[in-house]
Amino acid sequence: MSAFRKIERKDFEALLQAASDGKIDVIIARHQDRLLRHPETYSRLLEICVRRNIPIHLYGSGGFLDLSTSQGGFMGMMNTAIAWQESAIRSERVRAAVERNTRAGKRTGGGSRPFGYKIIRHDQGEGARRRWRIVGEEIEPAEAELIKEAATRVLRGESLRSIALDWNKRGIKTVGASSTKPNDVRTDQDRGARVWHGSMIRRVLVSARIAGLREHHGEVITQDGEPVKAAWPAIISSEEHDRLVGLLRDESRRPANYGRPRVYPLAGLLRCGSCDGKLITYLQRKQGRGYGCRKDENPDCDARVRIAAEPLEAYVEGSSSISGGIPKPSRSPNRTTTEWRASEKSPTRCAICRSKRTRRCG
Repeated sequence: MSAFRKIERKDFEALLQAASDGKIDVIIARHQDRLLRHPETYSRLLEICVRRNIPIHLYGSGGFLDLSTSQGGFMGMMNTAIAWQESAIRSERVRAAVERNTRAGKRTGGGSRPFGYKIIRHDQGEGARRRWRIVGEEIEPAEAELIKEAATRVLRGESLRSIALDWNKRGIKTVGASSTKPNDVRTDQDRGARVWHGSMIRRVLVSARIAGLREHHGEVITQDGEPVKAAWPAIISSEEHDRLVGLLRDESRRPANYGRPRVYPLAGLLRCGSCDGKLITYLQRKQGRGYGCRKDENPDCDARVRIAAEPLEAYVEGSSSISGGIPKPSRSPNRTTTEWRASEKSPTRCAICRSKRTRRCG
């Protein structure tokens, strides 16, 4: 993992924890910039090394760095600042190069082969740092015809899902399952998705690359008010692509309750009052929807808390300070509200957990 960006480095965090707990006597690294490059990370390491008196052995330069001394702490801070600046300059150069290539309509970086195109690679020989260098792209005729076919069918009103099902039935492979890279010996499972979905076809059709345009972060690059032409050939016209984008990005196509309806609004949020284990959802014929502490999930719990869903959700929604409360269940429970209210009048039952009243019920 990068020692420059502020991301979680699990092994480095384990090193800091072991040093803080006094489990190690010395930290060994090739160079300091291989250990860390961010000032905030250095401050954490400095505090631990000073408190535990742990030196750092830099075997690349053949010396020790003792952060517990004023000279050692100063040198460590200066080395960290220099390494941070070098990484920042390199990052700025990479971003500038990507920006230049994007403005010129060129391909940036590697990545997987886009559907409808074939990558042209140049073999640089065995001794080269990179064996294959990408020099361009050309149209893959069979896949380009499929893109044209899908565009025509969508503009005629056919759904993306029906096109995906048709392609799968015809045995049309995705990019992940049909690599054109020379000497590619990966298995199909390692290459990626093997079947088409409607969302995958949508991403292909709304992509500006099939119209021969250059886009970056989902936006078409323009220069002097005109879209930048890409270095690869177009499969469909820009006019046809504009029609596809306007159709497929129309919010009215997406239903208001898109995706699987939420039946248990509090799923994953509740804990057992006895063992502090996570409550799971259940649906029983007589009791209806509910949340409970199951033995296979929390084997050490003796209470086996079970809570009816509807009164608990109503209680949480009424006491919630969040605007709008919690989402309403989209599936009706087996019991009606009238039946729940009638059962709550019983003095021997708890209105929340539906069990006999105990000290835990209040």
